[in-house]
Amino acid sequence: MAAHTRSEAKTDCVEVVRLSRAALPRRNIAEYAWFLLMHPENLIGADQNEEGAAVLREALAAAPWFTPARGLLGIALAKQGRYEAAEPELRAAVAAGGPAAPDDAVVLGQVRQARGDRAGAERWWREALRLDPRSADAHYWLAGALAASGRRAEALQHLEAAAQAAPGRAEFARARDELARVLQAAK
Repeated sequence: MAAHTRSEAKTDCVEVVRLSRAALPRRNIAEYAWFLLMHPENLIGADQNEEGAAVLREALAAAPWFTPARGLLGIALAKQGRYEAAEPELRAAVAAGGPAAPDDAVVLGQVRQARGDRAGAERWWREALRLDPRSADAHYWLAGALAASGRRAEALQHLEAAAQAAPGRAEFARARDELARVLQAAK
């Protein structure tokens, strides 16, 4: 399949919705929608979260069985700061399982943190790690929560795990090194 520009992908997603309403076999819709969901930057760019969320809502209305769109919708709503609306979509996506469930759990932790629920955030980051013990993002966000609550040694372990899981993400190694310096200075 040829590479799509952002506007082509949005047009294609709208077309998927239109075709699904015309009762195309579910298999064809799913295959095409999977392509679009594998490139979420085409649907949920920083400048078009609302439009992307609207397209995903339409897709779910037309094909409610297509659960991977729920997580992407939750992410779009969270990026808009619409945490109350994002949370049930993300919970449904995590409950449905699948390869994106750990990432959805990480975002759900971020939503809980943004809503002032540190314990809830920590629970979701731990759930993400239960689903994928090598989730660098889950380790990183959990480490931040642990460090903020004074559990710095445990936080350092999670930063180390994040840095090992994603060696190309320099921010993980920088955070690990900084916390290690703080712990060393405290001795």
